[in-house]
Amino acid sequence: MGVRHTLGTHDLSFGGSAHGGICLHYRQRVRIGRLCVSDLYLTVEDLEGLGAALTARGIAGQDLRPRR
Repeated sequence: MGVRHTLGTHDLSFGGSAHGGICLHYRQRVRIGRLCVSDLYLTVEDLEGLGAALTARGIAGQDLRPRR
């Protein structure tokens, strides 16, 4: 598990899975700890499950993975 914040930007990353990840773009910055972030990057084991859970809650998204 790794946490990364790039100085001078408003993004935050939590990574630990090689299966893939998502990026949540917020309309307005949100406070996470001492940081205000506009983009949150997360890696997850079950991308399809997370996508389905977000869709079920009315959170639209795009699958930007390259098609093979």
